Amino acid sequence: MLNKKLYPILVVLIVSLTIGSIYLWWPSQLVKEEKPSPNSLPPDSPTNISKPIGNPPSLTSPQRIPSIEDNREITEETPKADNSPKATESPPNDYATAKKQFDSSQRQEANQWMAQQPYSVAVSVLIDAIKNADNFWLGIAQNKLITDARYGNEDATRTIIEGVYHEDLPSTFKQYLVELLGDIGSPEALNGLIEISKNNQFDTQTRNNALQGIADVGKIALLTNVYPPIVFFPTLRKAWEEYYFSTNHKELRTIKSLASGLSTVGTAESTELLMQSLENENDINIKTTISEALTELRNPEGIYPLEMRFLKSVENGLDDMSTITGNALASMGRPEATEVLMRWASLSMGENAINHARVWFSKMRDTKSLEMVLNKGEGVKFKDSKMEQLIVSIAETLYHDSQPKRRYSEP
Repeated sequence: MLNKKLYPILVVLIVSLTIGSIYLWWPSQLVKEEKPSPNSLPPDSPTNISKPIGNPPSLTSPQRIPSIEDNREITEETPKADNSPKATESPPNDYATAKKQFDSSQRQEANQWMAQQPYSVAVSVLIDAIKNADNFWLGIAQNKLITDARYGNEDATRTIIEGVYHEDLPSTFKQYLVELLGDIGSPEALNGLIEISKNNQFDTQTRNNALQGIADVGKIALLTNVYPPIVFFPTLRKAWEEYYFSTNHKELRTIKSLASGLSTVGTAESTELLMQSLENENDINIKTTISEALTELRNPEGIYPLEMRFLKSVENGLDDMSTITGNALASMGRPEATEVLMRWASLSMGENAINHARVWFSKMRDTKSLEMVLNKGEGVKFKDSKMEQLIVSIAETLYHDSQPKRRYSEP
């Protein structure tokens, strides 16, 4: 057992050895963790950061391309935008392109080329052809637009309408495009015409052209025979009800346009709508305008609403409504309408009826109507012999005047 006096000496010795060991061990660790200075490495070392990564490499001191093993994220410099001025490319001139390829002797080839072009090109060529008074290319472009639009291509119609609404297009060209819409005679074109006619941003002539297109829609439909007249009635009825029944201040030109549109379409529904409006109208100017529009009726489908009201005059006498319906029937120039007039004439008597018959039967112009009157119809018997003599005499004169004149050579 150690002497108690040696304990302090032993403790001092152990502490001294421990401190000495720490003193010898700590500097070696400092040496191991110390990182080398960047300046102590060769210039081609991947850890050299003396130059920012991404700067263009110097020709005198090339850099090593870092490898995947470097396991370092390299940020590439975003290339600077080239702000140097460039020549502005002018938009292609479709009309000039067309002129270079075909001349007026190559109509078939020009039509084939135009058929392959988008509708925007057709409109562009059309406008430039108007500017240059070039009837050849005007016809080529117009033919494509009208034909495609008429046969149901809504893109063609929409392109024309967009041209009308184009802010930079002069009014004269807008007026022509609206005329083009009127010649199409499709439901889509009719919708476009109605909207243009209501839009005050257009000049008076452009709106008038739209109103004329509305008025003629039935004529175009009967002429082209692409759409049955009935397909136009819902659009016209809506426009009529919105304007005629909802607007306090009615412009006669708009009333005339819509009434003529309904009349030229000429279905039983459209004719009935006009007759009901007439019966409830008190304004003499509006009443006269609608009455005149009814004289444009040509569709035999519209006869029944007229016939129903007209034949009532046999018992009640001729009044304003029967006179209006008689004028409309006489203006049709169709045997179906003449047959109704013949029935009325055979049952009517008196000087007033004869005077009206003279006016109405003098408007006959189709051969079938004339032959019907000359043959006095089938089983038609007249109550008034003067009436019979009058209309037969009128028919004989008209029939004689309608025959081709023979030319005799002088002896």
